[in-house]
Amino acid sequence: MAQPAGRRLGALAIAAGCAAAAATLHGFGGALGYAVGADDIAAVLDGRVETEHFVIHYAHTKDIDAEIAAIAEDHEFRYAQVVAEIGAAPEGKLRSFYFADREQKARWLGPRDVEMAKPWRREIYLEHRGFPHGSLRHEIAHVVASAFGDPVFGVAARHGVFANPGLIEGLAVALDWPGGYDRPTPHEAVRAMTDMGVEPSIGQLLSLEFFSVSSARGYTTAGSFLRFLLDRYGPAKLRALYGGGGDFAAAYGMPLAVLEGEWRRMIGAIELPPGASEAQRERFRGGSVFARPCPHAIAALRERTAEALAGGDRATAVALLREICRDAPGEPRYRMDLGDLLSGVGPMERREAAAIWMGLAGDAVHVTSSLRVEALDRLAREAALRGERAAVEGWIGLAATLPVDGNERRQLDAEQLALAHQGPAATPLYAYFFLPGPIDNAMLAAWAAAVEPELGFAHYLLGLQRQPQGRWAEAAAELDRALALGLPGALFVRNAARRLAIAAYRSHDRAALDHAVAILSGGGMATPDHLLAKDWQERLAFDAKR
Repeated sequence: MAQPAGRRLGALAIAAGCAAAAATLHGFGGALGYAVGADDIAAVLDGRVETEHFVIHYAHTKDIDAEIAAIAEDHEFRYAQVVAEIGAAPEGKLRSFYFADREQKARWLGPRDVEMAKPWRREIYLEHRGFPHGSLRHEIAHVVASAFGDPVFGVAARHGVFANPGLIEGLAVALDWPGGYDRPTPHEAVRAMTDMGVEPSIGQLLSLEFFSVSSARGYTTAGSFLRFLLDRYGPAKLRALYGGGGDFAAAYGMPLAVLEGEWRRMIGAIELPPGASEAQRERFRGGSVFARPCPHAIAALRERTAEALAGGDRATAVALLREICRDAPGEPRYRMDLGDLLSGVGPMERREAAAIWMGLAGDAVHVTSSLRVEALDRLAREAALRGERAAVEGWIGLAATLPVDGNERRQLDAEQLALAHQGPAATPLYAYFFLPGPIDNAMLAAWAAAVEPELGFAHYLLGLQRQPQGRWAEAAAELDRALALGLPGALFVRNAARRLAIAAYRSHDRAALDHAVAILSGGGMATPDHLLAKDWQERLAFDAKR
């Protein structure tokens, strides 16, 4: 039967809206995940623990079984933080699916490199990582937001169909503040992007153009903006903005342009150390997946490469990486990966790998300083294998002249210290940084600390090595001793305090934890360190109430 024109147009509008919603949600599926049977996964993850706010399905492995109590408490703590920040909580318990590793997660969910949430089902999907889990709070934030998101999917959507990916991811970043404590805050990162001229506009991020921006730039910028709104105007208005799918006038009584202007003035007042912006270039240089050549074909080739490597077929992996490099000649990271694979084959391939690294290290126009440092470090290690100490010193010395972030700078400083050291620990220190096997790094660090017991740097390295072994009390003791003896710079003090906090917490050494928090709270520390100290204080207060 024929429909009146107005009804037909209305039906078309609804169909168009549904199609747009489907396209948006499909595009966002990499972050949130869809076609996965939770009950099927729960049958595979046959460990189960229930807490006040979670049902956690976990893989039975030696590491996870030993850590599950701490993992469960971490879930509860991060949930409490998110709920306190945003002032709302979803009904019922959340389900957490906790995989043994990224490979098991990939077999069931597809993507190896993402963790995800399904807000409409109140589910999160994670892979096992060291305590405290780096993305747990982010994924919990997605699900908590379902308490004030749209009634169908629990996300930010206009009229129930037009999902707003910038709000969805931006809110999770804002509530998981600052995301990572070992790098600049999102506010500082946006200032660096502004200096480099690569920051996206807020209007771009709060539309489907979000997908035209690299995830690093998009998530960081949207998160910075929403965190600014949370801090300045409070959680109620931010909840209203999210629930309204981005209606700024309704939530704040003013247009987006005014709020963005306030935020940009705050960003403009941030002062970064010299070279800090350039040090972030590698992190933010990438374009969106849609801007890359043959993105789906390359993704498929990379997946096949990973499968070949997992199966021990290095020759096929090399051939596939060569194909990737031909298809995307402008992406230096693929060439770096190819060099890494070739270096483990034979003499001819090692020479080709060195040539690749030389090309990357010498290209100051197309390759960022961070990647150039990686290439120079590989050249230094190759020289060490040949016994060419002078060449090692030359490559590392050249790398040390380039602007890099704090973690990369600390590594370079450590390598230069090992090269310059003349004391009894000189031999194990050189081997620790430049010579693979037959003695592992834990034994080399113990050797260095034994032969030069007053060298704080040796105890620092030993403390770092004891952590992945789960020897928490020993790690705390070594790191505490390293700090007492003295370390060769603020970057080492900062990292020692961060690691000491974890080891002391896991070994129930409150005095050592208080010491670590006091260092991180100090005047010479960076904003992320102060935020990390606050995070530990909140965790201790949370534990005291349990």
